[in-house]
Amino acid sequence: FKDANYVSISMNQRKKMPQLNFVSNVYNGLDTSIFEFTPKAQETEPYFAFLARMSPEKGALQAIQIAKRLGMKLIMATKIDAVDQEFYEKDIKPLIDGKQIVHIGEITAREKSDFLRHARALLAPIQWEEPFGLFFVEAMLCGTPVITMKRGSAPEVIKDGVTGFVCETLDEAVQKAGVVGELDRALCYEHAKNNFSAEKMTDGYLE
Repeated sequence: FKDANYVSISMNQRKKMPQLNFVSNVYNGLDTSIFEFTPKAQETEPYFAFLARMSPEKGALQAIQIAKRLGMKLIMATKIDAVDQEFYEKDIKPLIDGKQIVHIGEITAREKSDFLRHARALLAPIQWEEPFGLFFVEAMLCGTPVITMKRGSAPEVIKDGVTGFVCETLDEAVQKAGVVGELDRALCYEHAKNNFSAEKMTDGYLE
């Protein structure tokens, strides 16, 4: 059906099927009122957040490696699908000590705001071509910058050096995570609100 009308959710998503008749690109959007902006991360017990499926492609192992190299606490809120159970048991579970690396399991949509807004950054070192990544937006709506890799839609969704860092290597991610607290969290919020709201997405599809 290459002649039908298609809308991509990122320009990167088009790369694998360039022959399709893309008529527009409309980024995914969220109800921004669900998320609470916080101008300053929690400092009494600072932590990085990991919010994604517990899977190799979401960079769960790499997030732990970044936190360990910086000596920072990492709190992981994840869903473990059956297909990823072996990966979790073999590669991740032995690294969870309940002190520096903490796994709290799956959280609700409303719990996400508190979890993300107090974090110094969202660690999202993706290992695949993420077609969009709503968790990027969820973090930024709370004022929380994102540390990610230059894969998939990340360079389109995150303003490198402003709302987070889009990194080429794990070493770079470690270095950038060490200085991420210097970013202006208000700019994270404004960028997400202006570009990835449900209203903007709806207008895009109507157009």
